Amino acid sequence: MSTASGSRLALLGVGTLVLLAQLSRGRRGAPRAHGSPRGGANTALAPVPPGYTREPSDFWRGEGPLARDVDAWAGRASRPEQLDEDIALYHVTTARDQVLSSRIKSRAQLRAQVGDEARSFGLGGGEDQADHVSVGVTLPGARRVAAALRHSILAAQGKLSAADAAAAVLKWTGFPRSVHNDDPLMREPDGYHRVLQVLSPEAADETTPEEAMRLQAWQWRGYAADVPDMPPCDVFGLILELEEEIFLLAHNQGYQGCYPAVRVLEPCHNIAKMDASQVAILALAAKIGARPSEVPSECELRFRPQDLVVLGEVT
Repeated sequence: MSTASGSRLALLGVGTLVLLAQLSRGRRGAPRAHGSPRGGANTALAPVPPGYTREPSDFWRGEGPLARDVDAWAGRASRPEQLDEDIALYHVTTARDQVLSSRIKSRAQLRAQVGDEARSFGLGGGEDQADHVSVGVTLPGARRVAAALRHSILAAQGKLSAADAAAAVLKWTGFPRSVHNDDPLMREPDGYHRVLQVLSPEAADETTPEEAMRLQAWQWRGYAADVPDMPPCDVFGLILELEEEIFLLAHNQGYQGCYPAVRVLEPCHNIAKMDASQVAILALAAKIGARPSEVPSECELRFRPQDLVVLGEVT
């Protein structure tokens, strides 16, 4: 597998736009700092400081690039006095100990501190906003990003087989369920066929695009299990290529909301320097009144680091 495509891939943020109905409806009053938590987090966090909040709704302005998706996700109920842990501010870091012992930093700050050749200088935020920090807005999405990063690091270090890597990608992307479109006019058989070509060129030669589109989840898992082993950076490249095809298929089929793929900018030799045990999900609070930018396809907000505080690790 070639890893050349990695230079054009950026780490996507996390979550699904299922939160947007909650963020847009009936919540235009004064922001609140924190409610009683509920949801899927297993953690004990520091209290939210005065003047800060964990609620994405306090930064969702109800306009701009996310507006078109709000009504499509109507129907999620939430008691206003409670914070749903599944819909809150999170950051996935590859430097757990450093961040917990000091503070969260942008890519630009890390570069200034340790130089471009360091083990890690941040993966999220995009080059156009290197002075900002990527903040995801759902816990399930954060778990997906963390899983993708851990597997990518292990693959680059030669600690993950190609078959296990392929199976993991199918799991965290939710493929094929996540890209399904009920509208026959929006389906792209060739996209499914390209995914199959990544997993099994031999099977793709014997399968038509229409047949590939009809494959069930268990069949995709079977093809993943049969991927032959390969050198570490090729396993890392397999992850990139498989995610890229799933991302493009979702896009071409009119996928609405956050794309299911987590794509990584760094080349294999940089990823291999990272420590998988340092990948962690951090719960954040943001300064009330901050104005982050919105990244709709990534279900992500991008804050200035000085507007964020780390409350602890989510397990």
